[in-house]
Amino acid sequence: MRRRCREAGAAAAIEADLQRIVGAAAEAARLAGVAPAAVDVLYFTGGSTGLAPLVQRIAACFPAAQAVRGDRYASVAQGLGLHARALFGA
Repeated sequence: MRRRCREAGAAAAIEADLQRIVGAAAEAARLAGVAPAAVDVLYFTGGSTGLAPLVQRIAACFPAAQAVRGDRYASVAQGLGLHARALFGA
């Protein structure tokens, strides 16, 4: 019972942040002129994608999209490494 109370409290504590992030995703698509139904893939990477409620809510905004997951812990660093190689590599 105590664990359930902690989980509910944690969920309530981040509710406004979840709404803001999901709203920003929807707004980004709108500004790009892309209808939610036209999004076919959502790529989730980084630590915050470990929050199931966040991923579920973003996915719900784009119902036709397939969810693809990157390496939560290393994909950002890998991307930076690839970019650095493109800029400074031999």
